[in-house]
Amino acid sequence: MSAASPALERYPRSQRLIQWLTYAYLIRFPLLTAMALIGIPGAAFWTDARSLLENLFDLSPVAIMLVTIAALFAAWSVMVTARLTLIYSSERFDIPQADIGPLRWRHLLLFGLLAAPIIAGVVYKTIELWNYTPRARNLWKIAAFAPGIIIAFLLLWMADLTRRLIDSPATNLKGPALLMPHKRPLSGKIVRPLSEARHAARAPGWLAKRVMKISKYSGRGYIDYEGDFQGRFPLLPGHGGAFAMWLTFMALYAALGVITSPWLSPLRAPSLAGVLLLLTMLNWGLSGAAFFLDRYRIPVLISTLIVTGLISILFPQTDSYYFIEVKKPGEEIRPQNLLAPRKGAKVILVAANGGGIQAAAWSARVLTGIEAGCRSGGDCGGRSFARSIRVISAVSGGSVGAMYFVNSYGKYGAKDGELPDNDALEQVVELAGRSSIDSLAWGLVYSDFLRTVAPFLSRVQFFRRTDRARTLEFEWQRDVDLKAMLGDWKRDTMAGNRPGVVFNATVVDDGRPLLFSTIEHDQNLSVAQIFDRLYEGYDTPVTSAVRMSATFPYVTPAARAHRRDKSDWSQAEYHVVDGGYYDNYGMATLVECLDNELDKPEVNVSELMVIRIHSMPVVNSPDRGLEKKRGFYYQMGVPLTALNNVRGAGQLSHGKVEFDLLQKRWRERAGRKVDIEVATFEYPKYDAPLSWHLTDKQKQAIENAWKEKYVDDPNSDLSKVKKFLAR
Repeated sequence: MSAASPALERYPRSQRLIQWLTYAYLIRFPLLTAMALIGIPGAAFWTDARSLLENLFDLSPVAIMLVTIAALFAAWSVMVTARLTLIYSSERFDIPQADIGPLRWRHLLLFGLLAAPIIAGVVYKTIELWNYTPRARNLWKIAAFAPGIIIAFLLLWMADLTRRLIDSPATNLKGPALLMPHKRPLSGKIVRPLSEARHAARAPGWLAKRVMKISKYSGRGYIDYEGDFQGRFPLLPGHGGAFAMWLTFMALYAALGVITSPWLSPLRAPSLAGVLLLLTMLNWGLSGAAFFLDRYRIPVLISTLIVTGLISILFPQTDSYYFIEVKKPGEEIRPQNLLAPRKGAKVILVAANGGGIQAAAWSARVLTGIEAGCRSGGDCGGRSFARSIRVISAVSGGSVGAMYFVNSYGKYGAKDGELPDNDALEQVVELAGRSSIDSLAWGLVYSDFLRTVAPFLSRVQFFRRTDRARTLEFEWQRDVDLKAMLGDWKRDTMAGNRPGVVFNATVVDDGRPLLFSTIEHDQNLSVAQIFDRLYEGYDTPVTSAVRMSATFPYVTPAARAHRRDKSDWSQAEYHVVDGGYYDNYGMATLVECLDNELDKPEVNVSELMVIRIHSMPVVNSPDRGLEKKRGFYYQMGVPLTALNNVRGAGQLSHGKVEFDLLQKRWRERAGRKVDIEVATFEYPKYDAPLSWHLTDKQKQAIENAWKEKYVDDPNSDLSKVKKFLAR
């Protein structure tokens, strides 16, 4: 142990402060984990991240039990890693020994309180949604905490039993208690050399002999060089307890992974439990790395970045992909004349904007609601809204809602080219608003995380095809007939049995929009790339096209197209992300396609309507810039804040200008004039979530907004659409 300097000896308070800072640095990852456990609920309910995180706390009774177990294990991982690091701080790092007393029940309970903010967040959300959930279900939710706590303590007890097999009491009478208190707390020095053991034991194994040959410089803090290791493996007491706790956690991690795998079971682990499992895994890994590397003054995070960078180079399969397949001979389809006359129909085009599951549910609610309104009131002059829709240009969450809506054509008992009955339409809305965040979290916590820490798994086909984006696709297809390829929908569009759709995405490599489309596009289409032209002779599933359009930042990964007929994964091209980066409202694509269609000499249309679907207000949203004082740290984030806000207001403004110019051009054009009307359906509230989960309260808010703002208002844009169809 190094002696303190004379200056520090004259200032004992400064010396204590430096020692405390040193200890805090050594246990920085347990401290960060503890801060995360406390901070996640705060960020979810009281920061700008609320739209992304709040709905994580909307849980079923079984999910509450699992989250309670995961939260307590995360809290106890902080206890074990921090105490073990401080116990051997002197031996490993040549600093004054931290004063760590024996573990008592109060310590176990105090560390367990780190789980309290998570549990409080669940309780808060349960109370907030109390009136939107059946009373019996609410009571089960409250009761679910008890079995979660009991199971967590049972697992801790099992870990302690395993610890006793590793740190045998017969040869380690005074080893530190890391998991559960001893019945009779021992006094004196915590770590006792094994030479003081009273019981004879068997001869050491070959592995123990090799461990003892590790140099003391590297093995200090891990290996007991002074004791007699005849009775057990020559690790210093305490490491066996940490290993036992880690094994128990890994058993829990593996069991949940198998039981809730989307490919093996209909059960789903709650996404909040997944976040806590990932947090616990990171705490174990980074704390272990810090305990080893800090002795050599090697930065842990920089080392981690270097290693992951090398992994991405040596194992390119760790990247994310979407899959494209060779078209069958004769499958090349070119839909023609989208605006051709149809019996009992007019010409309507739709643009649905992005915004997570809120946009999906609102888009489906608007489209099915207009169809149901035309059926019930007879206000549409006998014309079909379903057959009048020619093209839907959708982005991100709007693409998900459009997917379920367009998929329902000709299904659930409906004729070709028609939508099913109103009950089936309500099912479309339910599907669009169905939570998929739990499956997405499974892909992140298992497939993606395991491929990152064990990159050789990327060579295993299962892991390569089950990242979090693929699990999201799989969840969209659950209990739904949604296996169609984009080419299948093209064929239906050509026959007039299904509206054309354009799922807007963005190419990361050059910033250009990429259109997954079932309609024909002009050869001189501005800067956009068309999937059919970029990958000529190939097709992709509809769900993959929608997934690329809805690749929300960090929630789902940017992905490249991998040709199924190619074995070389390095040939995959172009990373594709959410279409909202380029145009979050779908208007740029719609305006350009409409202008090109109207220019065709065979088109004879004198009027048409464009429907714009907005999942939340933008221009009239409340100004939050004056709510609080701003300073240096706010300035640091100004560029990102401005870029994020411009995506809404700026893109909406540009889209409006483009559309106004289109209207003016065709209204004032000599020879053939076209009157282009517009109807806008905007969700009126500002607190819409951006995650892939809606609470019952939020689903009810969508229904109320539709009824109050559009169905009950005789001057709403719904009436405008009906009048257009009736003329």
